[in-house]
Amino acid sequence: METRALSRLRVFLRICFGYLTLISLVVSIFMVRTFLWMHQHSSASPWLPAGNRHLSSISYLAFSYLVRVIPLLMAITYGTAWWTLKHGRRSARGWSIAASILMIVSTTMLVAARLTLWPGTRHHFRGSYLLFQIFFFAVGVLGLIVFTRTSSEAIQSNSRKRRQQGDGTSAFLDLLVSGLALTGVWGGIILYSRWGHAQNLPSIRGTVSWPVILLIIFITISLHEAAHAGVGLALGMKLRAFVVGPFQWRIRDGRWTYRFVPAGFLSFGGSTGIVSANPNQSRWVEITMIAGGPLINLAAGLVSAFLTFSAKGQQWERFWEPLAFFALVNIVTFAINLVPFRPEALYSDGARIFQLLSGGPWAELHRVFSMVQSSAVTSLRPRNFDIQAIRSAAAYFTHGREALMLRLFATSHYLDQNQLPEARAQFAEAVAICSDSGINIPPELLTTFVFNSVFLERDAAASRRYWDLYESKSPAYFGVDYWLSRSALHFIENHPLEARDAWNVGAALARELPTAGAYEFDRDRYRLMRDLLKKDYAPDPQPSVSSAKLLRMPPRERAPQAVSPSTTPGGNFIG
Repeated sequence: METRALSRLRVFLRICFGYLTLISLVVSIFMVRTFLWMHQHSSASPWLPAGNRHLSSISYLAFSYLVRVIPLLMAITYGTAWWTLKHGRRSARGWSIAASILMIVSTTMLVAARLTLWPGTRHHFRGSYLLFQIFFFAVGVLGLIVFTRTSSEAIQSNSRKRRQQGDGTSAFLDLLVSGLALTGVWGGIILYSRWGHAQNLPSIRGTVSWPVILLIIFITISLHEAAHAGVGLALGMKLRAFVVGPFQWRIRDGRWTYRFVPAGFLSFGGSTGIVSANPNQSRWVEITMIAGGPLINLAAGLVSAFLTFSAKGQQWERFWEPLAFFALVNIVTFAINLVPFRPEALYSDGARIFQLLSGGPWAELHRVFSMVQSSAVTSLRPRNFDIQAIRSAAAYFTHGREALMLRLFATSHYLDQNQLPEARAQFAEAVAICSDSGINIPPELLTTFVFNSVFLERDAAASRRYWDLYESKSPAYFGVDYWLSRSALHFIENHPLEARDAWNVGAALARELPTAGAYEFDRDRYRLMRDLLKKDYAPDPQPSVSSAKLLRMPPRERAPQAVSPSTTPGGNFIG
């Protein structure tokens, strides 16, 4: 069973293959142009020696063809690896290993050629070039490690499935955005570099340019996400999460938590979790919040462009190049974010705005999600959800993550209404969707699957399967949901002492949750679990020593990596 980190690394490598495909295609076009030029000026070529011209011409011509075909072959290899990974083909593993080997070989040869054929090049430029090639060499080595440890079945099961109809995106737009981003950044760098050279402005070169580039990208992402959060807060919404690269702030169990995730450096992305404080919020509030991100990028890009073009003779003249790159990245970010496309599991800002404006099932879906998310900051409980809206949206969304979440919302609604047959039916539909769509269930949802499998279906095998899958994803947070599902698992596997201890720890945490509809539902689920356990075990007036000890321990130490079966035949439960 693979880890979540391995799945994320495959996504990162797939993105690298995609960008290398575009780069190789650009180089192929450039090679064709130089080949045609050298045919027209073959007599001036420095590669042809004066003697034995006929043999040298043939050898040189063959070598020229070979060199100019290599980028096209690289584009085919990288492109096939990207496409097969994206669509979960059985051949993806083989093509990805081939692409990784090609990356290692090509970077090694380019570095060798650079240092051998052009040894007199300025040192700082060689250092920058070498750093760039070392990065892709390391990516190639990483690809070999990841794909030799990955089975074809794992790639197939974790691949993104069918695109939802009417979401405003398409495979063409996904590819177009990647091409526009790469072309825009490359073209912009070439243009402002030529302009700066013509203006005799100082330039940043060498290895120092890489930290500057990374810092500018990080600032651009932070600015974009901060604008989403700022506009949302100004409109009365509540911030629940803020993620920029490896830095993640989230509210868990009513408290802000911080986590540093090194894998976030690979994504160059961010996200903002902001929810409405009004269950019936107008869609225009959400549209305004979404539009805030791209618009702040446009504003920052235009201001930076003005400072760049007016830098000559000013105090900030020495910083013109970082300002130019900052302007370029922000303008490109603004442009591509307004295009409806779907990078991995998330929709772009343009796609979300399109869905809200289009009306119909997608607008209804956004309204349902806004309503459900508001239960974390209002008194709205799952029993008060608009079940007709949920069922209406569920009739349209029959596969994918959206369909899964709608069934889980309906399950919570009926469970909170104490309508167990209806809750059981909705949960069965959620399980079927996971099986049919091959959804990679996140850890925070797997705990819900464990509890529902126990409480609604009394299915020990299913609950154990979901728990094992949960642990395989290396979860980092152990809160109210974790202890509830752990107690349920021990109950269904007839380990009463462990079930009691897990319930005591979780119930103590649940009592500390804030006053909100979603948290009241969590406390009620603990009461349901208590009643279930009381049917088999008599109450004990005081917590056991083991559960009291668990309460005093930090969350990381409380949660072992595996739930060990108990050898104790019986025990008591704390009511």
